[in-house]
Amino acid sequence: MLWRDLYSKYLDKKDWPLLPGKCYIHTDGSVLSPDLTQQEESLQFTAYFAPQEKYPYYGMFKTYTTYLQQNIHGDPAAEGLYLTMYGYVPDQAKGDTVPKKESVIFEEVWAHGMWLPTFMLSAKRNLYHAQGKGARLSYPGQVDTGIYFAGNNTTADSLEHAFISGAVIANYAFEAPFPLLPHLGAFGMYELFYKEFMFPAATVSSKKSRLHEGLIPEASGQ
Repeated sequence: MLWRDLYSKYLDKKDWPLLPGKCYIHTDGSVLSPDLTQQEESLQFTAYFAPQEKYPYYGMFKTYTTYLQQNIHGDPAAEGLYLTMYGYVPDQAKGDTVPKKESVIFEEVWAHGMWLPTFMLSAKRNLYHAQGKGARLSYPGQVDTGIYFAGNNTTADSLEHAFISGAVIANYAFEAPFPLLPHLGAFGMYELFYKEFMFPAATVSSKKSRLHEGLIPEASGQ
């Protein structure tokens, strides 16, 4: 409830119900991005097939993710099998890229919402090791590369959390102020992600903050 209520003043209520998506298990390698056909990675977030009419790069809501099953399971029987997941229900008649019908082994419409921060929690809390040094904050062993990582996978999986992580990096690297003051609810989420996930303080990284308590269930094994 607290998770939802923190955003209730800033998001339209119609955005809260679970959203429809669709997944396919198939053998159609043509849905892979042409520059990533080596099949050495485990998944591909594919924007290649999602151009916008006025801006010829990609439309965020027309991207999809394909998992290379053999790389995930390490099973030779999974070679050539792909799991492609869309955050919407694609329509080939409208130009959406979908696996060829004859290649599809299984397909299903599913419902999804925001992924909680417990997804890859340990990895999120350790990504600061790969971040460049901050304007006023650094950690032992950090290399001053000037390279920084932001995006929804550093916090939670949604567009607003990608925005928050970008705001965190802007402050960490360049001392840019939080852009949404005086919205205290949004600032609370910003502080939570800043100190608990992206740049954990030594005094709190081993325990939950008061805001964290009861908000995000601790996931065992992550």
